[in-house]
Amino acid sequence: MSFWCLLLVAGLCLAVLGGSGDRAVPEAVVDSQKQLVGRLAGTQRAVINSGIESLGVTAERLGAVSEKEPDRLLAAVVVTGGRWKGAAILNQQRAPVALRGEALPPDAAAKAVPGAAVPVAVGTALNVVVAAELPGGRVLAAVAGIDLRVLRLNTEAQQSVFIAGPAPAAATPPAAAATPPAGASAPPGAAPAVPVATVYSPQGAQIAPENEPLNRLIARAIEKADDRSAGVTGPLVTLTDPQTQQTRRLAPVVAAAPIGDSGLSVVSVTHAARVVDGERGRGFEPGLALVVVALLILAVLHFALIRPVSRVLAQAKAMACGETPEKVSLPVQREAARISAALAEIANGPRRPPRTLADQARRRRPGGVSALTIVALCAVAVLGWCGAVAGRYAGGADSVPAQVSVDARNDVEGAAVALRDGLTGGVTRLRQAATAAATAAAAKSPNPAASAAPSPSASAPVNGTRAGAATLDPEPFRAPLGELVDDGDVRSAYVVDGAGKPVLVVGEEPARQQAAPPTGNGVKLDRVTGAVPVVYAYLQVADGQTVIAEFGVRYLSGLLRRAEGRVRVVDGDLRTIFDTGGYVPFRVPTAKPVRDAATAALTNKAGTSIGTSQGSRMLLAGTLIGGDETLPDVKWAVVSERSLAAFRLPQNDLNRGTWLVAFLALVVAVLLFAWYRLVVIRPLRQMAEAAEKLADGDVRDTVCPVRHDEIGAIAVCLDIVRQTMAEGTTRLAGAARLKGIGREITMVLPIVRPKRADGPGARRASKRGR
Repeated sequence: MSFWCLLLVAGLCLAVLGGSGDRAVPEAVVDSQKQLVGRLAGTQRAVINSGIESLGVTAERLGAVSEKEPDRLLAAVVVTGGRWKGAAILNQQRAPVALRGEALPPDAAAKAVPGAAVPVAVGTALNVVVAAELPGGRVLAAVAGIDLRVLRLNTEAQQSVFIAGPAPAAATPPAAAATPPAGASAPPGAAPAVPVATVYSPQGAQIAPENEPLNRLIARAIEKADDRSAGVTGPLVTLTDPQTQQTRRLAPVVAAAPIGDSGLSVVSVTHAARVVDGERGRGFEPGLALVVVALLILAVLHFALIRPVSRVLAQAKAMACGETPEKVSLPVQREAARISAALAEIANGPRRPPRTLADQARRRRPGGVSALTIVALCAVAVLGWCGAVAGRYAGGADSVPAQVSVDARNDVEGAAVALRDGLTGGVTRLRQAATAAATAAAAKSPNPAASAAPSPSASAPVNGTRAGAATLDPEPFRAPLGELVDDGDVRSAYVVDGAGKPVLVVGEEPARQQAAPPTGNGVKLDRVTGAVPVVYAYLQVADGQTVIAEFGVRYLSGLLRRAEGRVRVVDGDLRTIFDTGGYVPFRVPTAKPVRDAATAALTNKAGTSIGTSQGSRMLLAGTLIGGDETLPDVKWAVVSERSLAAFRLPQNDLNRGTWLVAFLALVVAVLLFAWYRLVVIRPLRQMAEAAEKLADGDVRDTVCPVRHDEIGAIAVCLDIVRQTMAEGTTRLAGAARLKGIGREITMVLPIVRPKRADGPGARRASKRGR
């Protein structure tokens, strides 16, 4: 059985370790492009969905007063630093009756659909119009821009990223200008015209409209990306490096991802080199080696284990039949030699049993190789093959394509942008809460002009203290801060006085140390000690009063999970602030490559590198967050690490296949050793001990056969010999059958039918008997 299992593993080597020998773009490049466009499209989709939801909530909350106070509703929508560039209230005829911020694009009022986002293009700029219903058949419409963040592109591969809209009905590439009119026949071999998608927010190399193969590939990728990202590759093309003027043969790679149901897609176009997808016939050599090992194991087991046992069985049969065998040579297998020697001594008469342990030690046992050693050597031969195959083919990739490195930087920068937007968004939401509190206080005050809670957006600078503002009543902040906490992004929101003492708390108890709050607005890390990092946004709303919102650690860590792999955030002293892989706060990373990547990011030398972390080869990428006007009090490094084994590269495929066949061969070796140890070696040793007892004259214990094989037959013979020694030769009946003597005639006895009894039941039984 083990021989056939090894042959099966050898055949698996041919299928797993061997490759097709074809050249193709590595799947890791296609995967990284799909992840890039998928995350970009997901970000845009999340922004649009969040805008639809927030605009609907605002319209529901202030819709009742919008007819008399439209500016109050529009002021709550268009906030300094917010997502909306402009908003308008439309009447039943879709005519604007109130405006704030930028004017709506042309035809935006007619295209606005409540509860949906409609893309509207103005030249090369792309906007999205979101609408919400108001009482009286009116509509609240707001406009926001759709744009891609600045990406790092692989200029050597002429990479380009853009948002693709539906192709105009009459848009055809210039090459199609010679298309014959209707009714005329097209030239032989002419391909149909390919519609060129409308491009927005382009970055990188330009896609020429006359490049029909590439445009067809883009259209195919967009069509394939129905509800998720998709990637396609094309035939080789010749590219010329604009700097070195060198030409290379590369294959285009196009990935696309839809932005919800807006009809827009994020598209990335790059070029990559083709690599050999495994050497053809590479698995033949290890497979042949395993076949040779299997044949050697089969030969060793036959000549060193099975054949000696068969010789001992023939000797035992002769003894059980009362024959005195001639002098036999002892087998080389130790247990078989012990049985053979004991049988020979029984034939010469029983010997005196040893009385003491010293006598047992002086007893000379036959030499030879034990069965356990033989089986162990066979298992070691298989293990040696496993080690040789693993040493030659295992190891995996030690580098990644250049495009994957560029996409890794874009990935970690995307996580950093999400974290930065989450932090600055906290300040924006505090501004909105302060505006809502000021509006509520003005509505309750009999003299709104003299209200003690003016809007900070109207009287406070962005990063400064509003001089001369009166101390306000914190109670109007309870409702807007409660909405802020209910969203789940903030664990605690509160208002503090000049000494930092909370005067109004919503949510959990403040974790920030009680100290004088900073002036102006921004984001800060409270301290570098404690069980959890306390990161908070603050906004000074009056002299001596500040609104503070403490971010939830899970929320900020969730923003980092937008990047693949493990992502860490460390401060200027390399203390860990956040870590998606579990961590102890404020502990310095133990892996030197992680510290080096963080140090490079903090010194504006961010890039990608390959190092060893946690015993695995990792691709590390870092970037800097903060240290600018948006986050002046924060300067952190964001570092991502991803195992090279996670990329779909030919080296990794070979590594996984190698470990698969090595593991299967290891299982066969273990099963081989365990099976022979339990089924052959143990019973054989028991037979050797039983035979030696009989040779010592001990006939008290019955020798019971435990298996129906050669070892079981030896047990039967030994028990017959024991009975002969105990009771004489009268117990030899039937022993001739062990030798296969055919003098005994086997008779076929007739069927003895029962006597017929009276009754219907008996008759039926008699009929059945016939």
